[in-house]
Amino acid sequence: MNKAVKYTLMVLMACIIITLSVFMPGIMLSKSEESIINHSVVMSGENNSVNPNTQNDLEPKAQSIAESLAKKVALYEKYSHEGALVKESTTGSMGMREAIATSTKQISAIIDKKGLPNLSGFPESYNVDAELREIKENSTVLQYWNINLSPKNDEGRNNKGISLAIDANTGVILVFKFTINESSTINIEDMAETIAVHMNMPGRLVSLNKKQLQNAVWSFDNSSLSMNLQINEQAGYTIFSMSLETESLQMK
Repeated sequence: MNKAVKYTLMVLMACIIITLSVFMPGIMLSKSEESIINHSVVMSGENNSVNPNTQNDLEPKAQSIAESLAKKVALYEKYSHEGALVKESTTGSMGMREAIATSTKQISAIIDKKGLPNLSGFPESYNVDAELREIKENSTVLQYWNINLSPKNDEGRNNKGISLAIDANTGVILVFKFTINESSTINIEDMAETIAVHMNMPGRLVSLNKKQLQNAVWSFDNSSLSMNLQINEQAGYTIFSMSLETESLQMK
């Protein structure tokens, strides 16, 4: 290769290097800016390729405790007499020991807050038995524990005792009844409020009857659910019952 050709090639390469040194920074900067802009669009949710319904699908559907519980109560109202005895609890449902501990703890807490008459020696002085039952309607399943407690020294002669049904998933008392062999002065209005506060479901008293068979209805805020209390006080004994009810039952 002669000197003229070598000189020509060297000049050509120099020109190419000079050209690239002038234009390449601008090209690289343009690519970098484009990348940053595209990244910012995706992060802000403005990319047209993002499904606009994705965010809504991920948002939790808010529902009040009382309204959610009302669905279970309605099912219990309709089919509690048909509840089938089952041996195994479903996922999320409590076992027998936990159900008994939960129910006795709730009753004790309400007694401590003067929402129920004092039950002598409760719960240590009581025998207990429990059974798990289940109600199915289409795809909806409700498991609940029927729990009975009777004084150890009663031997069944005086019909004293406590019976209740609790939701096996949440431990909320669906129905509760007790009989004690003594007269007890009870303020049913205060009792309704105390139990409602304990259940963490505020509301208001919508009905009150203070005759021999006392009756009080407590309505939970923004819900079709209510609590019905009854007290029958006669010489020598007191019968108390509480049940959660829905508007569908009240309309009957």
